[in-house]
Amino acid sequence: MLRRKNFSVLIKGKNITITVTTEDIIDSKGNIVIAGSDTFDTELGEIISPDSLIGQVITEVYNSNKGEIDNDISNSLANINYQTDATKTFGKKKSLPFWNNRCVIEKQ
Repeated sequence: MLRRKNFSVLIKGKNITITVTTEDIIDSKGNIVIAGSDTFDTELGEIISPDSLIGQVITEVYNSNKGEIDNDISNSLANINYQTDATKTFGKKKSLPFWNNRCVIEKQ
């Protein structure tokens, strides 16, 4: 049986279409959306698996340049209020509210 490569769903009453595709998301054209944590951690290894989707973005799109992705995330979130969790022993300590857990980084 052949499987569809992609499909789209129009959200009724809104001007929004969501497209699900089975292509290599790293090599796709346009912007991509990736779920992440509320702290936007970028440390490969114990925190972020290099095999995860965000790990692949860090490795392949940013050439493992942690400073560059951290800078892009900081710029995208510059006007967002966050909380600091000083009790964390690893990872980033800045935490965003759940409803604001998004970061837009446009692919070149």
